Amino acid sequence: MTTDEGTKPLVSLGRIAKAHGLRGDVIVNLWTDQLQRVEAPAIWTVNGELMLLERSQPYQSNWLVHLKGVNSREAAEDLRGALIEAEALELEGVLWIHEMIGLPVFDLQDRLLGSVDSVIANPASDLLDLGADRLIPLSYVVDLRQGEAIVVDLPEGLIPEEEFEAGSSDEG
Repeated sequence: MTTDEGTKPLVSLGRIAKAHGLRGDVIVNLWTDQLQRVEAPAIWTVNGELMLLERSQPYQSNWLVHLKGVNSREAAEDLRGALIEAEALELEGVLWIHEMIGLPVFDLQDRLLGSVDSVIANPASDLLDLGADRLIPLSYVVDLRQGEAIVVDLPEGLIPEEEFEAGSSDEG
C-alpha cells in the first residue's frame, strides 16, 4: 500500500499472471471480491504506472483483461507478475484490513485483549494478530464500533483467562 499526499491509499487487487493471445490481453489473478474493480473503465496502478482497464471478462478462475496501450503479446509479457493496485474504495459499513491495524480489540465483557499488529491470511478465516501469540479469527468479530475498536465473541479457552487479566493490566 502506498500513498501520496492528498490521495487515497492504494490497495492490492491482484497480480498479472501471464499474457493471453497476440493482442495484449493478460490473465489476472484477482484477490478482491469487489467486482467493480474489473469493470471498464477502471483505473489501475500496474508497476507504479496508471493504466486504464478497457475490457475484462471472467476466464476460468481468473480474469481476462485488456489494458489501454498494451497491444501486443510482447507488451503483455512485460507485465507478467506485476502487482495491480488501485485507490481504496469507500464503502458504507466496511472496514478494510489496512484500517484494522492498530485498533484495540475487546471481548464481549469489554476486556481489552490488545491491538491489531497485523492480519494474517488463512484459508479458514483470516487472523487478527495481537502479538504475544494471540491470534483471533476474523470470523469471531461481532462489532467494529464505527472503525474505532474491534469487538470479538471468543469461544471459551481460545485465550486463557489469565491472559485477559494480563492484557487488561498491561494495556490500561
